[in-house]
Amino acid sequence: MTNDPKAPLHLNPSIAALSPVFSVDPNGTCFCVTTQGQRNLVQLGQRLAGGRALVGLYVPESAEPDYNPDAAQYGRVVALVRMLSMLPGQTVHAYPSGCLDYRGGQLIDRWPVGWPSEMVFYSPHGGPVLRDAVASALQVYDYGGWAGQFLQGPIDLRPMPALRQRLMAEIRHQIACNPGTQIRPF
Repeated sequence: MTNDPKAPLHLNPSIAALSPVFSVDPNGTCFCVTTQGQRNLVQLGQRLAGGRALVGLYVPESAEPDYNPDAAQYGRVVALVRMLSMLPGQTVHAYPSGCLDYRGGQLIDRWPVGWPSEMVFYSPHGGPVLRDAVASALQVYDYGGWAGQFLQGPIDLRPMPALRQRLMAEIRHQIACNPGTQIRPF
């Protein structure tokens, strides 16, 4: 593996996308999104599943305490996962979050579509603060406007190499400070 930030992703695994999540289970085997995020999730899976590229799991600043009581995670990229190949015969509907909400007289899953994944990095309180990374790497100071993209599920970071590099630098720093945050090599 090389440390050249311009090297292809298969030689230097990088964060290829960010996905909003309200909480992260370090032993989890998938990550989930809302119904509105299904199209972006499927496109991302078709491109990344089975490869070495990474997806950052981002806990929004507006995470709900019912689903994540740890406010220290809000606004941070707390985990990196590698998307696995979808098992034959399975779809994104085979990976619901199990986070049920009572709406309209029935229980529904808040994040009913997901993708199988393996955790490679997990740091509940030391992951990058996304607002700061976006401001520094992209010189975007209307964070709310930028983060609105998450309403449609995962964000493809291919057109944002400076943000990918900034996030990976912060994550590598976190691993250097706390090697236990790296769960698998990447």
